[in-house]
Amino acid sequence: IPGGFSYGDDVAAGKILANELRFKLRGALDQFVSQGKRVIGICNGFQVLVKTGYLPGTSDRSQTVTLASNDSGQFRCHWVRMRREKSACRWLNETDSYWELPIAHGEGKFVTRDVKTLAALEKNGQVIFRYRGTNPNGSINAIAGICSADGNVVGLMPHPERHVVRSQHPEWTRGTGKNKVPVGLQFFQAAVQN
Repeated sequence: IPGGFSYGDDVAAGKILANELRFKLRGALDQFVSQGKRVIGICNGFQVLVKTGYLPGTSDRSQTVTLASNDSGQFRCHWVRMRREKSACRWLNETDSYWELPIAHGEGKFVTRDVKTLAALEKNGQVIFRYRGTNPNGSINAIAGICSADGNVVGLMPHPERHVVRSQHPEWTRGTGKNKVPVGLQFFQAAVQN
């Protein structure tokens, strides 16, 4: 489920698309997810997955987390640094540990309904990415991305599709990471190959 502003996000980020998925495609999506197939939500797609309850993935598909307005009260659009955690999303565990990707959102602050939900996410290895250095939106525990308990449903606020070639990085001319596969490309290759 890609980034972008579904239905202009006029009601709340991702809410209308989430309702369409819940009420029109729920059976097919439930079957797809239960077969262990991968569902990836990027930025607005992440917002959609939390509003449908596919993330963090309770059995009754209730919403237990959300992506709220950034602490700054402003739309943020810049590159961020992240750390990839060892997680239940095993197909990502062989990618680089440190990532740089761009963000572009006004509602990206990850929050949980209660402390118990946050503790479960941490204990179950469902946190995939954390911001390092600056937390651009005020996310609890600097969380930038999570997965379902099985690791096949993934959501993250930064955009891996915007760093699939080296020249997309703002410092590409400095030669940093010259022989490295861009992390965005690593993300999609891992999703397909593993």
